[in-house]
This record gives sequence, C-alpha cells and structure tokens, in this order.
Amino acid sequence: MALAAEIETLSSSIDILPRKAIAVLGEAGAPLYVLDFIVIGAIKRTLSLASGLLVLIEARNIVCVAQFCGCS
Repeated sequence: MALAAEIETLSSSIDILPRKAIAVLGEAGAPLYVLDFIVIGAIKRTLSLASGLLVLIEARNIVCVAQFCGCS
C-alpha cells in the first residue's frame, strides 16, 4: 500500500474507534462496571498512540516512527 493510503486508513481508524467503543459500552444511561473503565482506558491509549503515530508520519520523522513501531 502507498503511504497516502496507509495514512488514510489510520485516520479513518481513529475516527471509527470512538463510535465502536460507544457500541461496546452502551449508550448514555447504561450502567458502568469496573471492566468498562478498563476498556475506556485501553481505547484512550489506542487513540493516543494512533494519533501520535499519525503526527510522526506526517512530520516525516521516520527515525521516531521506526522506534514507535519497534523496528530498530
């Protein structure tokens, strides 16, 4: 895949994930359980990592992208 296509895929994944999380956790007014907070934390971490990776790729900071992905 070309870099532009990969960036588009990553961007769309960042946009889709919160909507999928709402479906998993339930709509407003749904009861919250301890596991829901763990899921929320995992989703926030995933969104932060994906957003950071996208920023590094757009800045063409390939050295940091390689470290970010574990490709040393």
